[in-house]
Amino acid sequence: MASLISAAEKNTLNGVLRDVHDTFSRDIAIIKEAQKTVSSPNSSFNSVYGTAGATTSIVNVTQSGTFKARVKYYNQDEQYFSSEANVDSQLKIKLPAGSVRIKVSGDAHEYLKDAKRIQLDNRRFTIEGDSRPHGLFDAQFYTYYLKPIDE
Repeated sequence: MASLISAAEKNTLNGVLRDVHDTFSRDIAIIKEAQKTVSSPNSSFNSVYGTAGATTSIVNVTQSGTFKARVKYYNQDEQYFSSEANVDSQLKIKLPAGSVRIKVSGDAHEYLKDAKRIQLDNRRFTIEGDSRPHGLFDAQFYTYYLKPIDE
């Protein structure tokens, strides 16, 4: 089937979307589960039978990365998504105060799959729900909803 848009035009339009993302995005920190490293000072230590005086130490190494994201804050106590404000829609999505929507590119999406926390503006958030892919011709960006962590 013939396409009305050539491959070169598709690349140009995708480039425009990347430029919009680069223009309006800012840095966020994505924090993963700490990697646990077990070290034993004695190579003859047997964990099954044990050895008197031999100890093992567990070192937690934090895994984090910085990525670009477009950020939108929701300030209401609760917000209902519906077609009109006065209509009682069947689609009710409650967002707690301080909720955030972020849009990230594919590389950040791959890193976010195993993320535990996201930090931005000196606040920490958890991922609420699944991601939503979107783009003009393919999945170029991903949307996540974040819920604030009460610390």
